Amino acid sequence: SSRRTCCISSLRQFMADDSLDQRVAQLASLLELDDIPRCRHALELHNGDVNLAFQALFEQRSSTASSREAAAQPHKKQQACESNNSAPSKRQDGVRKVDLLKAAVLGGLAAGPAGAALGIGAVVGNKVCKEKREAWFDDVKANVLAAQAAGPHARDTAFIREGQDLSREELAYLECRDVVVAAALRQFLLGDSPNLQLPPVLPRLRIGIAGSGGGLRATASFAASLAALEECGLLDCVTYVSSLSGATWWLGLWHSLA
Repeated sequence: SSRRTCCISSLRQFMADDSLDQRVAQLASLLELDDIPRCRHALELHNGDVNLAFQALFEQRSSTASSREAAAQPHKKQQACESNNSAPSKRQDGVRKVDLLKAAVLGGLAAGPAGAALGIGAVVGNKVCKEKREAWFDDVKANVLAAQAAGPHARDTAFIREGQDLSREELAYLECRDVVVAAALRQFLLGDSPNLQLPPVLPRLRIGIAGSGGGLRATASFAASLAALEECGLLDCVTYVSSLSGATWWLGLWHSLA
């Protein structure tokens, strides 16, 4: 993007030049193209507008590079599979036999025949898990590449709301949520103390919960925290729930299940 900005600034310096040949030469220099007829054709196609010609050639070159990269991925994957299935296979088989022998010997010394069987089973199980994990990663990578090549959001338009206040939708949500929170908060406070004297109208209270990051540990911790809050009745008193990194894994699943 920085190079594109520099090119556009340079384009503005010679856009007033009436010489078509000079425009073609400068356009080819900016785009680092040796194809002069292609640059001339782009200028003629856009009625001599250098800016439009530059935009068209730049986008065409970017799309061509993306197509080449996407087309090269299956070839690279095939080469990697061929290399993994050729010479290293004997070495993997040899290492596997050594590992089986070690596991059988150590297991046999520790717990007799049953220990030897368990040791061999552990080695085989680890190998099977590793193969399944690698196959799963390959499927994930293939799906990601396919999604990127398809460009599902290429024609989408993103909108940004300008302003320093809450949106109308969020204000409407808060108005409805305040009623639910007030009733839940009164029930929560009176749960263990039914004789507690509370004012007829409770002050508006908006509680937020934030889940921290930390990978799977944060996912499990945040899931347990929300379950505990729901069990004690405090979750209905909450207005906002936010998360970061690992806790987001559970929050996204929570919203999906809801």
